[in-house]
Amino acid sequence: METVEAVLSSWKMMRRPIVGAFIHGSVAQRGTCAPGSDIDLSIITPQAPDPAWFEERDVAGHIVEIYPLGLPQLADEESILSSPALPFNLCQGIIVFDPDHSIQHIREQIRPQLCQKTYLLRRAEHCYKAASTSYADARAALEKNDGISAAQFGITVGLWNAIGLACAIECRCPTMRRGFVHIWHAAETWNRPDVIVLAQRALGSAGVTGNDLCGLAEIAGVIKARNRAGILAMVENGEVEQAAFPLLCGAIWAPEREENWEARQQILRFFGYHQRETLQERLEAAELLTELLWGIGQSLHA
Repeated sequence: METVEAVLSSWKMMRRPIVGAFIHGSVAQRGTCAPGSDIDLSIITPQAPDPAWFEERDVAGHIVEIYPLGLPQLADEESILSSPALPFNLCQGIIVFDPDHSIQHIREQIRPQLCQKTYLLRRAEHCYKAASTSYADARAALEKNDGISAAQFGITVGLWNAIGLACAIECRCPTMRRGFVHIWHAAETWNRPDVIVLAQRALGSAGVTGNDLCGLAEIAGVIKARNRAGILAMVENGEVEQAAFPLLCGAIWAPEREENWEARQQILRFFGYHQRETLQERLEAAELLTELLWGIGQSLHA
């Protein structure tokens, strides 16, 4: 808590507006900061925040990722639904600053309906549409000579929304690092091995071993030091094939720097995200996976 208080104090000293703040993600869910994890802190501002306020800080050895959110966005239910994790973050997060009870009021509006069928289906629909849009962007990018990077980004954003779709069906909060762990568990619950097959194809992770992941964890650590610990923790838990997603996101979403270029390329090559032909295969599998999840959700909540 001292770490978060230090961030909030600094925010106020910089004369940035604030009406509330809450911790979310794995720290809020588990109560501790697991290896490879950071502290996700949403700071609520009176109006739409300055994009420059999205930042990552090292505070006394703890990494804090700051996600500013405008209060008007939180007052708009459709806007909340458009984010795969935000409804759960609001309901399950740890409120650390809320002088006017704005966050508490929004939480009280969402919480009673969070796992009701109508709300689940609305969450699922938003995730499905967002994934479809990202895949369409990726497909258009693949048709261009210089569109590989945009296609990589589009596919992984689409898969993040596919995770949100699967978690909406199960009324769970999606997380980036263990998102495909949730999909694997859900597929086993539904007795749908075809979900896992498509997930493996979309990630390019079929047949990956723990030894492979240990080597890739070292490479991921070059991109961002704490990525290494997060991947190794997944290997220790037996979450080997599922670890492909955080590895890919770490490589694709990281800022492009000369010192991490080779590390990023090694990860992309390993999972077949480095060239047009294999990216096309990953895209097709991602689209089929998302369609399958959408159909399962409609069937289970009919």
